[in-house]
Amino acid sequence: MVRERQKSMISKQPMEPSLIVWLIAGVMGLLSGMLLCWLYTHQLLGPLQAYNIRALSAIPLLIWLILLCLRVWLYNMMFHRYWREFNETEKRQKRGGK
Repeated sequence: MVRERQKSMISKQPMEPSLIVWLIAGVMGLLSGMLLCWLYTHQLLGPLQAYNIRALSAIPLLIWLILLCLRVWLYNMMFHRYWREFNETEKRQKRGGK
């Protein structure tokens, strides 16, 4: 009697983050920082006028950078989980399915 091997369930390989989307978001962050700088110089920001212009115009790019780092970290974590499950499945199949 031949025993049939069951296929191991592994998670799907995660999709890579889209570089184009993140570059567009970075350009939009840069443009919004420039817009904040322009509004600051023309005194159109109201209560935000009291803050430092360098800090105010850098906030959109800092938010973009933090979100980009978070996305890369999450992708790395999901990819390592997938790779570990894939390697465990390969080893199990080589040993005979135990």
